[in-house]
Amino acid sequence: MHEPARRPDYGIDRVVQQTDGRHIYVPAQQLPQQPIIVRVEATDRGGQHFPPWLVQLIVVTVLVLAVVAVVVGAICAVVVIVGGTLMGIIGSLTAALPYIGMTAVGLIVAVGWAAGKLKGAAAAAAEKNK
Repeated sequence: MHEPARRPDYGIDRVVQQTDGRHIYVPAQQLPQQPIIVRVEATDRGGQHFPPWLVQLIVVTVLVLAVVAVVVGAICAVVVIVGGTLMGIIGSLTAALPYIGMTAVGLIVAVGWAAGKLKGAAAAAAEKNK
């Protein structure tokens, strides 16, 4: 008696015990792939018959939208960079504000002192010339 030809078990995962007692997992075999052949006429565009001017309008519109998106992204990047720099400048000025104030007070006092000296010197020169 001969054993009938055995078909592969498609879609059945199995665990097989080897001769040394180890169990191994045997994944299911995949069904053989059948090639899919689709025949479409070269002139058939899927039932969509757009006039050429409409196709050009759609392409130009998509390109313009892409350019607008890039420009808006660049503007946002510039705003973020400049905004961060401006915040840094404001932070630096705020940290140095007491020193800037003391320097301004010293400058005002020095200008007043110099003006008083020049006023006195100008008055003395005017009396001398009389």
